[in-house]
Amino acid sequence: MNDSDVEGVPTKISKIFSSDQYQKTYETAFGRFNVSISAGKIQEELSKPGKVTIVSQDTQETVWKINTQQYQLEVTKTPDSVTQICTTPDGELKKIKQKGQVTESFQGMNQDYVIEVCAQAEEDLQEEVNKIEQIVSESEIPLTENKGNSTATKVKIVQINVDAESVRLENRGSSDLNMNNWGLNNNKEVGTGTYTYKFSNFTLNASSYVYVYSDDEGNSTVCNINATSLCWNKNSIWSPTSDIAILKDSNGNEIDRCIYIKSDIKNSLVNCE
Repeated sequence: MNDSDVEGVPTKISKIFSSDQYQKTYETAFGRFNVSISAGKIQEELSKPGKVTIVSQDTQETVWKINTQQYQLEVTKTPDSVTQICTTPDGELKKIKQKGQVTESFQGMNQDYVIEVCAQAEEDLQEEVNKIEQIVSESEIPLTENKGNSTATKVKIVQINVDAESVRLENRGSSDLNMNNWGLNNNKEVGTGTYTYKFSNFTLNASSYVYVYSDDEGNSTVCNINATSLCWNKNSIWSPTSDIAILKDSNGNEIDRCIYIKSDIKNSLVNCE
């Protein structure tokens, strides 16, 4: 089979689902692919003889790893920094990018050779990540997960529109809710990291909804039409491949969350229920 593409939907070989964990494993043209969600963390793993690639993401960071007999490369991205550690039998090369500054360090021997191996590792990692993205886009992996504290509130994250850059929240309770100092977070897969929208002097009435807009929509008159629209900022917030929306109250307690990957997006919409 041609290694440049995946022919059709991979064959499902196992599935685990509980209130705390969701996991699926597939055999694909690229190797065995496993995806799991547990405690707000998404992990995708592509493995084949001699090579394992892992992408893990939570609300704090995204980590890319690739392991072979020749090297181990790990890239960790947070809202403030990117750390890259490449380890080979001849030494370890470390790069840290923070606040626009890049620092490098090396331990071991034959530095030129290690730099060459690590450059190849970076290319291999990008290639394997592209394969993971292709598998996800062509697989029926219904991984939208929505967990909330039902005893705290009836406010739900109902829908995300990744193109219109909007999130729909609904108050399904019988009482109006003061959402002052509440927060709506995302975990950015690419870009500058996690963003937070803070609600200010806003009350979501009983049996009502509100849209929170970002990107170009977040700077337009749509946010000022009525009480059903709020502006976030001019940044593009919601990833077209995978992301996490988290709603927290004024005390920092998690009220609801919506996790999605590319296969969950239908006509630009992610239904979080």
